[in-house]
Amino acid sequence: MPLKGSIEAAHVGKTAGEGYLANGRVTGIRCLNALAAQFQTPQANPLGHGQTFSFEDLAQVAGSQDLLNDWTWSERFPAQPEIKRYLQHVADRFDLYRDIELNTRVESATWQDDTERWHVRTDQGELFDVRYLISCVGMLSSPKAPSFPGREQFQGQVYQTARWPQTEIDFSGQRVGVVGTGATGIQVVQTLASEVDELFVFQRKPQYAVRMNNYPVDAAIMQTWRAQYPVLQELVRDKIRAQIDDPAVAAKLVPGDYGYGLHRVPLENGYFEAFNRDNVHLVDVKETPITGYSRDGLMVGDREYALDALVLATGFDAGTGSLTRMNIRGRGGCSLSELWDRDIRSALGLQVHGFPNLYTVAGPLAPATGFCNMTTCLQQQVDWITDAIVFLRDQGKHTMEPTQEREEAWVQHHDEVANSTLLMSVDSWYNGANIEGKPRRLLSYIGGVGAYRDLCDEIRTNGYPGFAVA
Repeated sequence: MPLKGSIEAAHVGKTAGEGYLANGRVTGIRCLNALAAQFQTPQANPLGHGQTFSFEDLAQVAGSQDLLNDWTWSERFPAQPEIKRYLQHVADRFDLYRDIELNTRVESATWQDDTERWHVRTDQGELFDVRYLISCVGMLSSPKAPSFPGREQFQGQVYQTARWPQTEIDFSGQRVGVVGTGATGIQVVQTLASEVDELFVFQRKPQYAVRMNNYPVDAAIMQTWRAQYPVLQELVRDKIRAQIDDPAVAAKLVPGDYGYGLHRVPLENGYFEAFNRDNVHLVDVKETPITGYSRDGLMVGDREYALDALVLATGFDAGTGSLTRMNIRGRGGCSLSELWDRDIRSALGLQVHGFPNLYTVAGPLAPATGFCNMTTCLQQQVDWITDAIVFLRDQGKHTMEPTQEREEAWVQHHDEVANSTLLMSVDSWYNGANIEGKPRRLLSYIGGVGAYRDLCDEIRTNGYPGFAVA
């Protein structure tokens, strides 16, 4: 294997065309940033206002007034292709493509104990020898494939939202099934309902989806929300029922076995009304599970649903999936995948004990994994990592790694905060319950973005206590 280069740092991201934001043509996908910080107080917001971050905030956090000035958004919740164009614009604006190698998959990353460097091997037959390995693979990048059998006999088309084709798909006149009614599935359903001949929605768990409205939030509104929270859950249920004509269908679409906010709260724009259409059918696969594919569609119990196409919006192996599939091995050949198969742990979601110079942007147990506006919080983590590497360089040091004590202290604090909430009382991707055999732990830090940022700043200011530097 040829040595491609000996460089200081390698940034590992997703292959071009993969992941939640890479698929520019996923039908109906929009920016949904309004409820990502639903559990944070205004004081926890690093910008000091509201519960969301605007794109203007993002540009300011990124430190570029010019970037703010030379891009104009078309709407408050822009569609996914527009977000992708913006990210491509940022890459062009700051000449980032010169340091990006697209269409390349990392097959392994191995720490060399003798040279104290990482060897990164790719599917292109390249070997990179690097001092620092920075993971930027994203927390919703490894899709979960459904396990029901018989895929090979199905004669129709199967599309997974996280692997969407880069060409337009014409569903007109077709019988289409959608498996999954999370944030992505909801957007797919409300978009396809008016385009297809028949739409079968295979639902296992209903959602507290709320209408995609937008308005300024001031102190008075925040005070009203806090005072009304005890009645909020039933209010949302009533609003869902009011949108659905058939009471029997409404009963299946209204959540009854978990509280509002304990799963991700999707935003919708016509999702519930879609079930009032004659061509849209709700299939309760919790009551009668999917048993497998047939030649002409899906089998639910003994009944066959004939389909021309099937869309799988079945979620992700969140937080850890992309990293565990990369065959990362640290000191003494320790496997990150095997470690996290036993116990998901990290120090602030930034580093893992036993894996020196591996920095995990959006790693597990950080706010960015699920309870923060993604791009804004990633910037904070990238700044911390950049400062840490500059610190090592200025000090004439070569390695940084959290001590076992630092990591354990963070895990205990993280669990204490998580267990004080109701989020651990339900099964969801927030705690890894959607992946069979995955250790149960809240994947994202819920103690507040502001508190997290303050702690990161304190560690940096004090010379990285709890991190072994050599």
